[in-house]
Amino acid sequence: MDCNDIMRAMEARLKEKYPGEEVYWNQLPREFTRPCFTLELTKNETADANRFLVRRTAVVLVTIYEAANAFYDSSREGLNDRQDQVLALLSMPLAAEDRTLLPTTQKGEGTPGYSEVSATFQWMDGRPGLVDGDTASESESGVPRMEHFEINNTTRSTGNGKDDIP
Repeated sequence: MDCNDIMRAMEARLKEKYPGEEVYWNQLPREFTRPCFTLELTKNETADANRFLVRRTAVVLVTIYEAANAFYDSSREGLNDRQDQVLALLSMPLAAEDRTLLPTTQKGEGTPGYSEVSATFQWMDGRPGLVDGDTASESESGVPRMEHFEINNTTRSTGNGKDDIP
């Protein structure tokens, strides 16, 4: 799973809630139609968790545009309503690729022209390129695996009538 999988899942959720409205990625076209949304990946981070795992963090910004009046102003009430609805959408688990994520933080901010909601997602991944020699197959680690072993289970007599194991 990568950050674009999260963006696609968020786009699908917005389109399901607001059918017929455009969801743009990263920037708006010059002549965009309101109401619509933009999605931007504002943070993509990988940090050490331990020898085998890394913690991935992605922050996605959803910008909300409401229909504008003749003065190109949006209704603050309409923007606030849509912001609340988007925050509610992000409070539910988000299925992205082979995982289900729940945002760790969400926040909304607004201006007279648009509102924004940001969501932070975190998950753990295996460290890229690391092969654990203890659990990996021979082809992955290059270390031959033990396939055959013998146990020498012989006894010797000490002469006292009891057998001792060497």
